[in-house]
Amino acid sequence: MKFLLKFTLFLIVVLTVFSCADHEPKTFENTLTEEQTAVFLYQISRYIVDLPKRGDHNNKFDASFDEHYRKGVDKYNLEYYHTDESGHVYFMLTRIAPSVQEKYVALGGKFQPSEADTLNNYEEVFRTWKMTREEMEPKVAMLFEKMVNGEDLSPYYTMNSGNTDYIEFPDAETSYNKELRVWESSREDVLAPYRPTLGQGGVTSPQTDSTDTIR
Repeated sequence: MKFLLKFTLFLIVVLTVFSCADHEPKTFENTLTEEQTAVFLYQISRYIVDLPKRGDHNNKFDASFDEHYRKGVDKYNLEYYHTDESGHVYFMLTRIAPSVQEKYVALGGKFQPSEADTLNNYEEVFRTWKMTREEMEPKVAMLFEKMVNGEDLSPYYTMNSGNTDYIEFPDAETSYNKELRVWESSREDVLAPYRPTLGQGGVTSPQTDSTDTIR
């Protein structure tokens, strides 16, 4: 009887250890070289950097704006770059956000390169709220792993969680348009009639200051 009890306890311990090991978070990193990182960031610069003066979403690819985007993308750090077995690429960017205290925002995205389009199916999946580096690192690691695994991130949306601990966008009014590769919001901008072109290129329909957290 004692032997059976001890054996049962042993099995419980072993199963617990293996269960914990299965749920250990995977460690991701930026697998690109420094040169490759610079090339990739410039490739997506037209989607993540503020619009230049006299620029809009129709002319932002003009060569005259190249220098603006080369400088603008320097604000970003590529934290993770991961390619899965099917060739899908997942990435995570961070940059310092305007704040009294030093805080950062993160952007998680993905695409599937093809011969015709190196950024085929480019999509920005989520953007986080402003956080300190210490607060952000474990949360971003968790969100990135779930994104790579194709898990549902909606429980971490502010409208579902009821707090500002994780994802700011998408939300009930803001979503990412994969075809245009821009964030779109239905939120009314009461100052729009009085506002000149701001040179901020993240959210459209209409464009608001509050939604442009990572630009």
